Amino acid sequence: MLEDADNSLVKILIHRLAALLIVSCLAGCFLKDKPPNEEAAAASVPTTKATPPPVPTPKPAAKAKPNLSVLAYIWPPNWFGMLFPKKPAPPQALPPQVIGVVKMVNAADGFVLIDAVSFAGTEPGTQLICIANQKETAILRMSTLKTPPFLIADIASGHPSPGDKVFKP
Repeated sequence: MLEDADNSLVKILIHRLAALLIVSCLAGCFLKDKPPNEEAAAASVPTTKATPPPVPTPKPAAKAKPNLSVLAYIWPPNWFGMLFPKKPAPPQALPPQVIGVVKMVNAADGFVLIDAVSFAGTEPGTQLICIANQKETAILRMSTLKTPPFLIADIASGHPSPGDKVFKP
């Protein structure tokens, strides 16, 4: 994985150097070439003969400006962001959801009666946790039986007691 990161960084650097080379070449297109001064050259050479009148030379055609839309594809808006991209934020942990309070325990048949505060996310088979005095007392599995405001859950492990708070992890 480290080799992939090194290779991608090298590729990015190569692309950026190529872009810099292209931009520096395009910068030369903006410099204007000065035509040679023919009058100064003629004045510096002594002549003994009469010189004919100078023939007007046509002006060179104006240089076409380079198409700068190409730069939009190669010029990054943020060099630092391209070289060192941000890592995505880790997902936020959700707090346990309060389901209700254990009202009755039937240890012989292995189920509990829960006085429900919330019915959200209580599908059959959902795992629930009983907590009393900040300690886990039992793990429950939701059953198919629901009679509002009560839920019935099977005891998977532990020893729940009436008054334990029931949470969905």
